[in-house]
Amino acid sequence: MKVKERACGKVILFGEHTVVYSGYALAASIDLFAEVELRRSLSKKTYNSPIKDILERFSKDYGVKTDKLKINIKNEIPKGCGSGSAIACALTKALHKYFNIELNDEKLIDYVNFSDSITHGGKVSGIDAYTVVKGGFVYAEEGKFSQVDVNEPLELVVCDSGVRAQTKKQIEKLEKYKQENEELFRLSNAAITTFAVTTAEFLLSPLDKKAIGHFMYENHEILKHMGLSCKELDEIVEFAKERGELGAKLTGAGGGGAAIILSENPKELVEELKKKGYKAFIVRLGISKV
Repeated sequence: MKVKERACGKVILFGEHTVVYSGYALAASIDLFAEVELRRSLSKKTYNSPIKDILERFSKDYGVKTDKLKINIKNEIPKGCGSGSAIACALTKALHKYFNIELNDEKLIDYVNFSDSITHGGKVSGIDAYTVVKGGFVYAEEGKFSQVDVNEPLELVVCDSGVRAQTKKQIEKLEKYKQENEELFRLSNAAITTFAVTTAEFLLSPLDKKAIGHFMYENHEILKHMGLSCKELDEIVEFAKERGELGAKLTGAGGGGAAIILSENPKELVEELKKKGYKAFIVRLGISKV
């Protein structure tokens, strides 16, 4: 017997990291996916965290054995766009289907948050888990999540920097910055909150893409000043600015991973980024629950 399940990726439009402190952020699901296939193995299998931890928790929760499962993962989601959350989501769905155990969204989100807390090294905001499970545009306000109905479709270009960074180290870096620059952090957090709140309001009416793009550039500069960017991400954002693109910023933990770009000519932009040696994709935002 084998089962397959998949889950979508996500981008944080505004509020990565700072959502843990302010409770405000805006995220969206994207049409890139991770797929997990489960099948019975004749021998015991070992996996690294957080997959190992999900299997151990599932076994403890339901009293079933998960040590003889072969897990195959296909992932097209770049780092920084919810790949870890999507894999955890797909794996959790596959486990419940394999053992014929009922699963609701609340339990699924709990499992994904559990996995993310291991990857992040502690506290998580929960917005990643909520977005990959529920889909759509997700607005976080003081730790509570809601889906936002969008007036018109929105696409972004996702550009993979090719650099890998550990989320845990990025979180530690931000905490150090916060302790050393308390007032500046407070002001930066307030600005990012404004970007998230205002853009969420824009989604309910005709989109002001120029304003959203301006927010993206400003948000990137704030994250860069906090030490959360890297040379490659800065180069991608600067390239977008030189081309006159509407907006660009890092997305996710930073230090590597991906940048997102709001463009009026996304196909042309993708080709130019590929010429520079980057992997780039056009993604639809706010896809429905998978």
